[in-house]
Amino acid sequence: MSRRLSRRQRGSNNRRKQGVRVARIHAKVAARRLDHHHKLSTGIADRYRLVAVEDNLTGLGAGRLARNVHDAGWGQLYRLLEYKLEERGGRLVRVDPRGTSQTCSRCAAHNPHDLSHRTYTCHACGLVMDRDVNAAKNILAKAFRTQLPRETGKVTPAETGGPSAGTLLAEVPVTEAGTSAAGLLNPA
Repeated sequence: MSRRLSRRQRGSNNRRKQGVRVARIHAKVAARRLDHHHKLSTGIADRYRLVAVEDNLTGLGAGRLARNVHDAGWGQLYRLLEYKLEERGGRLVRVDPRGTSQTCSRCAAHNPHDLSHRTYTCHACGLVMDRDVNAAKNILAKAFRTQLPRETGKVTPAETGGPSAGTLLAEVPVTEAGTSAAGLLNPA
């Protein structure tokens, strides 16, 4: 439709009519995306009280996947999710994702590997799991370390020399919310 618009002569009635058609299509897509984001964010906010997400939209929007990232409307989804969680007493925590896909979620060992490998294997403890699930657990652990202890005043077992955060997160379900690297915690 946009190609037809660009071929029309500037200032002509046919170009104006084609512009209206293109605008309608874009408005329809935007409305569908917004509806989907509302439904998705409401479902997540109703089920979970803490949602940890990667805070790298700028980096993703500048790379090879820029068009896909912008088409998906990640920023809009984050905004909707944030206000819905706050209404329900929850919190959206944005976490720096650096190193999350190359750090073991069980023993915290750093295992550099090529991102083309879909399975994460820890050379220290032998953990084998999907790379995105491992990263999601690390993102959730970062959210716990950076946000919760400071605000609640509670000390986690990981801070007292107890089980590591990776061990604590072994039972936490990881659910996809547009990306498999979104770690979510069930309400207590």
